[in-house]
Amino acid sequence: MPVISVPSEQVGGARSPRPPVTALVSFLEHTFRGLVVLVGGLEEDEREEVYHFLKALGAPVVADATSGLREHLGSIALTDGDGILHSALPGKVLRLGDVPVGRFWRDLETHPAIEVLSVTRTGLSGLARDSEVIAGRVHDVLRGMGKPPAVGDVLDLLCRSNKRRGVLEELLERYPDSEPGLMRVLSSHVATGNSLFLGNSLPIREWNLCAQTVVPVEDVLANRGANGIDGQLSTWLGTTVGHNKAWGIFGDLTALYDLTAPAFLEQDDGKERVLVVINNRGGRIFDRLPDFKELSCDEHKHVINRHDQKFESWAAMWDLDYQLVTRRDHFDVKSQDRPIVLELQPDEQQTVEFWEVWDS
Repeated sequence: MPVISVPSEQVGGARSPRPPVTALVSFLEHTFRGLVVLVGGLEEDEREEVYHFLKALGAPVVADATSGLREHLGSIALTDGDGILHSALPGKVLRLGDVPVGRFWRDLETHPAIEVLSVTRTGLSGLARDSEVIAGRVHDVLRGMGKPPAVGDVLDLLCRSNKRRGVLEELLERYPDSEPGLMRVLSSHVATGNSLFLGNSLPIREWNLCAQTVVPVEDVLANRGANGIDGQLSTWLGTTVGHNKAWGIFGDLTALYDLTAPAFLEQDDGKERVLVVINNRGGRIFDRLPDFKELSCDEHKHVINRHDQKFESWAAMWDLDYQLVTRRDHFDVKSQDRPIVLELQPDEQQTVEFWEVWDS
């Protein structure tokens, strides 16, 4: 077979195809019914361009922790985005990056009148209904369209967000030992680490709502969805092998489903690893579902898988350090080379009262 030799200096570098930006330009032209941007997970090289685009656009934004931008957006970031958007439906939703984790994204299935455009590396819409998709690296698409129009906040959602933020801060002070209250304090400690992994739905939702927004936490991974709660701890250990100051936050049932995961630590030379287990004695995410209130006491117990397990003996079995936190003023996470299990046991009554007031 003949071989053609071409001098290396005549071979140009590989070029990515120019992303189709026309659809995005058209999508941003008529926003009189309101535009909201939902930002899912972003690659590190996408974040700077997305940040400048959002600031110039000026539209309200709901940014997942995995975007790396949650703590950077300031006044254009919506607090309680799901609640606000359900009460004031926008005319258009622009999604940037991975599929958002919030409830409002999934509820777009039942709101076909809302126009949706996704800009994503995968080219997958993440919806079963009709919507537009631009496949490409997010920063390339945004850079290709040039300066975006100043859309602003047509529906005055940011004013509502400010009021919800005030309510949130007051409740976190009123119920300091509730699950959201402990999550807020925990988030300040996590900010001293190098990375964060959120294991399944409730930790993801509570982090997005309650975590501090002053110190950036940029290297965030999350795992939720059809996979259920199997193998979450193992996933964290695998994705952060060799990393120092890696934090993982998991629910109690999630931890119980992966009790053998610490065996992998023998293959890991990372230092100062912190494994957080939020032990609220069951699958408490179900408590906040509307239909759940119609269940009997026995049905409630079986659905949430209520238990009285503790995790100190589990930590000892794998020769891990252990600390129990039941109150906000109990946090004292000391820097150490050995991995530690940090078990949070929120005050159940404070947690119930927090969510009752928040949802009222």
